[in-house]
Amino acid sequence: MAKVEQTQNLSNAERCLFEISDEDFRKLAPPESSIIITDENVARTFASQWKGYRVISFLAGEEYKTSKTLEYLTEALLAADANRQTMLVGIGGGVVTDLVGYLAASFMRGLKCAFVPTTVLAQVDAAIGGKNGVNVGLHKNMLGTIRQPEFIAINSNFLMTLPETEWANGFAEIIKYGLIEDPEILDILDASGLDHFQRNLTEFSFLVKRCVSIKNSIVSRDEFETGERKKLNFGHTVGHALETLYKIPHGHAVGLGMRVAVWLSEIHEDLDEQVGEHLYTLLKQYHLPTEITFDEAAVLHLLMSDKKRTEKGIGFVLLAEKGKAVLKTLGTEDIREGLGILPRRHGGTEFHGENWKREN
Repeated sequence: MAKVEQTQNLSNAERCLFEISDEDFRKLAPPESSIIITDENVARTFASQWKGYRVISFLAGEEYKTSKTLEYLTEALLAADANRQTMLVGIGGGVVTDLVGYLAASFMRGLKCAFVPTTVLAQVDAAIGGKNGVNVGLHKNMLGTIRQPEFIAINSNFLMTLPETEWANGFAEIIKYGLIEDPEILDILDASGLDHFQRNLTEFSFLVKRCVSIKNSIVSRDEFETGERKKLNFGHTVGHALETLYKIPHGHAVGLGMRVAVWLSEIHEDLDEQVGEHLYTLLKQYHLPTEITFDEAAVLHLLMSDKKRTEKGIGFVLLAEKGKAVLKTLGTEDIREGLGILPRRHGGTEFHGENWKREN
C-alpha cells in the first residue's frame, strides 16, 4: 500500500503511487472537487467504479488528440461547473493523459490534475514526466506544455483487461529504457516473454517501477528537456513520422524507429552490430514489428518539420553502447541512409533487405 499524503512539494518520484486503494484515491481526488476525464472505451469498462464523480468521456484514439477535442472538453467542463478549485483526473492511456494535462494547464489559466494510466505504455512512459500536448495535423504534440500532475496512481489491475496488442505496444518503451539507460532490463526481457508478464502482474509491476524510476530520475535532472531528457526520445524521431503517416500504434512505431537509430549508431558511433541483432530479437519476442513498407520521401518530408530540427539538421538520439545514449545532429542524407534498414517504397519500387543487417 502506498503512503498517501499531500502532494505539494513532492519530487516526481514521490508523486507516483503504486497499487493504492479506492479509498486512498478518493482522499487524493475527492469526488466533490474532482472531474474524471477519460475515453469512451475506458469509461465503458470502469465507470461503475467511479460512483459520485462527474465523468466526461470523449472518442478513443490518437486521431482525437486534437484542439477540436480540447474545445469539446472545455465546453463539457463549463457545463459541469468546473472552477479553479477543480482537479481534473485523466484515467486512460497516453492520449487521455496528454489531453488532460494540457487542458488542465490552460483551462481558467491552470487547474490541478492527476493521472491514472490504464495501459502498459502509459504506466511506463506516457503518464510520467509532465509532458502533455495535442497534435496539429500530421505534427505530433506540436502544441504542449511541461507541467507535473499532483499524483500518478499506477495500479496493475487496470492491465487485466488489456488485449495482447496493447501489452506489446507498451514493451517498446520498456526495451527503450534498457537500451538508453539500464541494460539489465534487457536481460530480464531476454529471460521472459509477453505471456509470462501477462500472467504475473506482481512481477511485471516491479518492471514498471524500474522504468518509472529511470524516467523520474532523468526528468528530475532536466525537467524542461534542455539536455539529458532528450535521450528519452530514442526511436521517437522516425517513430513519430511512421506513426502519423501510417496510423500504426505508438509502440510499434517506436520499435521501428529504434531499429533506424541503432543502425545509425553503427554508422556514426561505431556501435557493436550485436546490439542491432539483440533489438531485432526482442522486438520479435514481444510481438512488435521489425519492418514496414513506407514512402521514404513522405517520411523525410515530415521529419523536416520535427520539433527537434535546427538549422544544422535534426537532433537524433544514438547509442555509443548499450545503456549509453548520445545526442547527435544528423542531416537529411544521414537519415535517408538510416531508413535503409527498413523495407521502403521509393519511386514505386519496393526494396527488401535482411531484417536487421545493412545490405552490402
